[in-house]
Amino acid sequence: MNREHSFPSGHTSTAFTLALLLAAIVKKNFWVYFFPVIALLVGYSRVYLAQHFVTDVLAGMFIGIVSAYLSLLIYQQFRKRTQKLDTAEIKKEP
Repeated sequence: MNREHSFPSGHTSTAFTLALLLAAIVKKNFWVYFFPVIALLVGYSRVYLAQHFVTDVLAGMFIGIVSAYLSLLIYQQFRKRTQKLDTAEIKKEP
């Protein structure tokens, strides 16, 4: 078992970030549930293979969820800003 430098689980945080971002992009019922289940299995595998403790995986889950949420917020703000610029340019073109 890895007893040093195992906190948090990078595999789990990456899996959750990608799973939640993909679920937000695809927006189909099956995939919205499928991607997070796969991310949970990644976290489970890290504990099962004795590479991390449960607390490492929980911290990785938290980091992944927060990362995905913040990424989506930043993306939405970027889209709003570019849409405002596009509408301003359309109004200038008479």
